Amino acid sequence: GSPAFLVLAADIKENGLKRPICVSSENVLIFGEKRLQVFEALDKKTIPAWRISLTDLMCGNYSEAQLYDIFSVSERVAISLALEKQL
Repeated sequence: GSPAFLVLAADIKENGLKRPICVSSENVLIFGEKRLQVFEALDKKTIPAWRISLTDLMCGNYSEAQLYDIFSVSERVAISLALEKQL
């Protein structure tokens, strides 16, 4: 793997996963591709993940404060891009 991949893999091995990946309610990956690849390379069968319904998000069923508390700026951007694709 790339040097960045190896650094991430070593960090996850030593410290565990610090940030879960995120999938839609249809199990489509929204963000966390590199983390998922590391888990697969480490032969892990499960990975901590957030599951978010893009339909519920469009309908305003999540509080903005909750989204700001849970997700980083780059993660919120990835969610908004996934939402745009669904539209």
